[in-house]
Amino acid sequence: MRYAEADPELARYALASPPERADILRAFLDPDLLVLDDLFLARRISEPAAEVLQAIVDARYKHRASLVITSNRMLED
Repeated sequence: MRYAEADPELARYALASPPERADILRAFLDPDLLVLDDLFLARRISEPAAEVLQAIVDARYKHRASLVITSNRMLED
């Protein structure tokens, strides 16, 4: 299992070099369960962060790996 605060981790990915991005992505894909906490706490994420989020969801779905995403945003937001 891996727990990560979503916004800071996705921002770290967006700022990383290509080799670092590969390591970060692997860390999101390897565990049996990934918990991404407080997604969209900052309301918006960068384009690279959005792309890796899509890649994480897609890859975990294909490999039947569990993913839990939480958010404290109001439904209106």
